[in-house]
Amino acid sequence: GQRRGTEQAITTVASLSLAVGTDFQVYYGWVMPFLKSIIGSSRAKEERTLRGKALECISLVGMAVGKEAFRQDALEAMDMLLA
Repeated sequence: GQRRGTEQAITTVASLSLAVGTDFQVYYGWVMPFLKSIIGSSRAKEERTLRGKALECISLVGMAVGKEAFRQDALEAMDMLLA
C-alpha cells in the first residue's frame, strides 16, 4: 500500500544522501521537513516501521550534510520522538 511505498522512498532517500554526501544539502530543505512530519504524525502501532525508517533516514541525511546543517533538526526530531 501507500505506507509501504513511502517506506521504500524513505530508504531510497537515505541511500542517496549517503552516496552524494555533502552535495545532498541542495535537497535538505525539502527532505528534512518531510521526514520530521512523518515522525510527528506516525503514532499508530502499524506505523512503527514507517516511523523507524524516517528516523533512520533523518540520521543518515544528517551524517551526509554535516552536524552544522543538521544540529537544529536533530534536536527537533528528538523532541518529536519524546513527545
